[in-house]
Amino acid sequence: MANDQPNPRRGFTLVELLVGIAIIGVLMALLLPMLARAKAKARRVKCVNQLGQVGKALISFAQDNDNRLPWQLIPSRQFEMFGPQRDDFSGHPAAIFSLPNLRSELGSAVIVWSPCDAGRESANQAARADWARYNPIEGRILPHEAVSYVLIHGADIGRPTTVLGATRNLSTCDLGTARWSGSDENSVRPEAMSGLNKNQGQLVATDGSARQSDDADIGATGKWVLAHRESAGGVTLGRAKTGVLGCCAISETVDGMPIPNLFPNIAENGKGTRYVFILDCSGSMRVDKRLRLAKIALFRTLKKLGPKKGFFIYFYYSTSLPMEGDPLPATQDNIASIKPWANAIPAAGGTDPRGALREAFGKHQPDTIWLMTDGIFKVGNDVPVRRLISDLNKDKTVRVNTVGFGRKQTDVDKSLAPIATENDGTFEFINSNPSE
Repeated sequence: MANDQPNPRRGFTLVELLVGIAIIGVLMALLLPMLARAKAKARRVKCVNQLGQVGKALISFAQDNDNRLPWQLIPSRQFEMFGPQRDDFSGHPAAIFSLPNLRSELGSAVIVWSPCDAGRESANQAARADWARYNPIEGRILPHEAVSYVLIHGADIGRPTTVLGATRNLSTCDLGTARWSGSDENSVRPEAMSGLNKNQGQLVATDGSARQSDDADIGATGKWVLAHRESAGGVTLGRAKTGVLGCCAISETVDGMPIPNLFPNIAENGKGTRYVFILDCSGSMRVDKRLRLAKIALFRTLKKLGPKKGFFIYFYYSTSLPMEGDPLPATQDNIASIKPWANAIPAAGGTDPRGALREAFGKHQPDTIWLMTDGIFKVGNDVPVRRLISDLNKDKTVRVNTVGFGRKQTDVDKSLAPIATENDGTFEFINSNPSE
């Protein structure tokens, strides 16, 4: 007998499927931004907690050292902590966090990296494996690129309202003039962090309290800055300073200061068409604003080269910091294109140009190298810089000019003049503070 009952099962029509997909799409469009905002908030909360841990570790350090933070130690104690490179190391967060007792308090390199700072995650991950090896007195410090937090020069644990540290996305190297830079700005600045928008940052005070911050806290009339400056007591004399240690912002201006000619007689002293500049950016280059002056002098020199000559730039401290890509013709556009990278490099770490020299000779086939330093090359018992250059330039085809930069010629490495003489170059000493 035939079954005349209708089949209760049937599929969805095409229209019904499309409507369902559209509804799901609308829900996703509504939910995904909400989820992203929730994740961003969670990252900021975690960042605040980690910055608080950094603050507590520094407070504990000070309590064990006559209430002095690492950059406030008396000279003899600084030498004990940081060794002969104390001038390079004592004022920079990467070296400070590398002190054994601070490493013990922090526990892991991950604490000095913010989850709001994706751009520095890979460098920090690499640093975690070497965490136990870092020690400034042995010349081994955390890479600057592994750290998301900066420290404030005027912090004093005897003044609980002073600012101790912050996320690195400060627009200037002075808490009293800065705002919070953000990844959402039309022109993203080098100090910006991917997980923080403009008007967003984090602060920790010397009473151990950490919190999310906005522009109302900082700058000339910022609530935290006013409390910082108006504090009294502790080991600090006078008003608390607002300078930022480890700053990555565009370097401070040098209005009223004479700009040195770091590379005098560039036409006469340079040979060929391929020029490599190797510039010291160690911690002592903070003195007299030397690093900023050196950058201005470098850019003025590049403009003199002209498009028929090519250039490549290295900055160096305990490691080398090459510009991206290949050597470039010295055109106005190319010079402008590398300025943001160069301006973001802070003064930090020791004085070891060997990595930059090896790469320059091995990769770029230069005709002329300019090697600049304001101090003594720190290579321990390893091959000296002079011997390395002799080995790399055995056929003497590369001219090596050297520049000493500082207040006294006796403060710069004694091998600079012999290096120039042995490699068809010239040596010049430039006073970084001719007004003294």
